[in-house]
Amino acid sequence: MIYFDANNLEESAIQTVKEVLDYQEKPTVTWFNIDGLHNVLIMEEISKGFNIDRLILADVMDTQARPKVHEYAN
Repeated sequence: MIYFDANNLEESAIQTVKEVLDYQEKPTVTWFNIDGLHNVLIMEEISKGFNIDRLILADVMDTQARPKVHEYAN
């Protein structure tokens, strides 16, 4: 996971989804890389934690699909 703001940059390895969810309320940009999009349990936990619709989750998990961008209110 990488998180940063105008004055700081920090990189760390995480092991659980809960560790990422703790950064939702921080005023930083947070990037986390998921190794194993095929792991449905982890992806569902991320989906619930970040309030991501199941249809969006299906798009994310489709590694054969072309990249695309959708902007949502949340």
